Amino acid sequence: MANAISNLFNLGTSRTIRLNTTGDGTGMRYIPLNPFTSDGTRDFWGNLGSIITNAISAIWGWITSWSLTDIWSWIVGTTTFLLNFNWNETDAQVQQQVKTAFLRCAGLLGAETGDILGRLACGALPTATIMVIAPEMGDSIAPGITEKLIEGATKQMLICARGCTQSLLNAGAAWLYGNVKRAIVGSDADFQKKLIAQGIPADKIAQRLEARNKPFTFNMWIQEHLIQNDPNAYTKLFKDQLYQQLGQSCTESGYVVAEHIDNYIHQKNLVTGGDVHTVEVDFDDLGDASVKLLN
Repeated sequence: MANAISNLFNLGTSRTIRLNTTGDGTGMRYIPLNPFTSDGTRDFWGNLGSIITNAISAIWGWITSWSLTDIWSWIVGTTTFLLNFNWNETDAQVQQQVKTAFLRCAGLLGAETGDILGRLACGALPTATIMVIAPEMGDSIAPGITEKLIEGATKQMLICARGCTQSLLNAGAAWLYGNVKRAIVGSDADFQKKLIAQGIPADKIAQRLEARNKPFTFNMWIQEHLIQNDPNAYTKLFKDQLYQQLGQSCTESGYVVAEHIDNYIHQKNLVTGGDVHTVEVDFDDLGDASVKLLN
């Protein structure tokens, strides 16, 4: 009898505790039966949707995150291309340059595809499996894993996008210039036919074709006409080193300026990015704090 009364007392105490802790006035225990849920509200597909949403947000953030440093990199790359571009490229050289650009882009796209598949197979898929088998663990580790996977994938995408864009732009410029040049002065085949029709000997035709297709770049012209033709060895070396160091120091200095401007803009955005409120904090005699929003 005493044991029964004790058990009844314990039962009443348990119900009282549940009434006070559940907060719904029923004292009932709720046990989620869906194996895909951890708290009865967030399931596997909700977590997967959150991962996809985070990935899309990261990609969009990368697209809209071009900074002054990125712009300066583009300026440096374009200037280097124009200084070293052969303005007397033959049709065969233009075709080879276009082919090389597409080959480089294909390699970058292959690396990007492999990177994505690797992260999906060995990162996202195991994480999704853990979320199914152990939802509580999955909810705890999935955000950190997702952040790392997206961060790494975004860096690889940036390398691929920049490399492909630069290669295709260079190839496009070479192809466009080749077509414009051919429309104005004609192709090598047309030039050769014209010389044959004029009765010029074959050896002279070969010399004329060689002179016509002699490489010309702004960088070569500067070296030949402003530096190498100087008979004075001292001034020639002085001008050569000046020209080389000018380009290097200008590039480095531009990056320094761009980086500091980017940092300044970033800090200003952090300060003005949200609403500013004034709060008042009061401490009572026991050391407890009370916070009051003033505006």
